[in-house]
Amino acid sequence: MLTSQKTFSAAEEFTYNLQSIGRAIVVGERTGGGAHPGQMHRINREFEVFIPDGRAINPVTKGNWEGVGVRPDLEVPQDKAFDVSYITLLQSELKRLSDQPILGGYERLMDEIKQTLEKKSVLA
Repeated sequence: MLTSQKTFSAAEEFTYNLQSIGRAIVVGERTGGGAHPGQMHRINREFEVFIPDGRAINPVTKGNWEGVGVRPDLEVPQDKAFDVSYITLLQSELKRLSDQPILGGYERLMDEIKQTLEKKSVLA
């Protein structure tokens, strides 16, 4: 999952929940920290106030991300998040394939991954 400081509310919940059950690796910036749903209420002509009327509770962590945001597994600036996640995925897949030499037949794929990683390291 790619995140930034602008990731907020429902997108945070989706990210937080997948991260908490080990179904996603979060890459990017810490999110905005909006976990409590609510509504704006007008006080007078000049002022409004946001009043929360609910609370998201994750069944695994027993908490949420209100005020602190979702902390990425790999914290990098937003503009680097895609490249970092792509390289990390390629490295992980290369390791997985090389750890299973019995299956064989992956030499071409492994070569392509290595070539891509070499190109990416030159660009970095």
